[in-house]
Amino acid sequence: MKVSDPSLLPDAAAAKPNYFKLARQEPPLIVSGWLEPAQQYKGLNAFWEGESRSPAYAGARAPVRVETLREGAWEVVAFDVSLPGAVQSNLRAERVEAGTWIDLHLSTVARATIPPTKLRAELMAALRQVQVLVK
Repeated sequence: MKVSDPSLLPDAAAAKPNYFKLARQEPPLIVSGWLEPAQQYKGLNAFWEGESRSPAYAGARAPVRVETLREGAWEVVAFDVSLPGAVQSNLRAERVEAGTWIDLHLSTVARATIPPTKLRAELMAALRQVQVLVK
């Protein structure tokens, strides 16, 4: 994978086999992801069903404005999480390429006065900058 935004820097502390994380401070953006064997991917609906049951998304952090989208070869679940005085906008983008399941998580956070549609559009623009290169 290639991310063409030079402002995103690797988070070496987060590096693990099959996992990566890139981040920038301003405007805030995190792009993290996992690479798994393609056969582990059971489709977007099954994936999101499992993710949305996670304790990380319980109670006040329950996803809102959930929608499924398509961006090129990416299957996407877009959602927001309400935070005190802020909103966290998220994309979970899924793709199978060359026997590999690519699971991307893009997120940003802004004051609650920023329209969530603007945050989502910014995340979709960031997703468009991700290239998958087959070796």
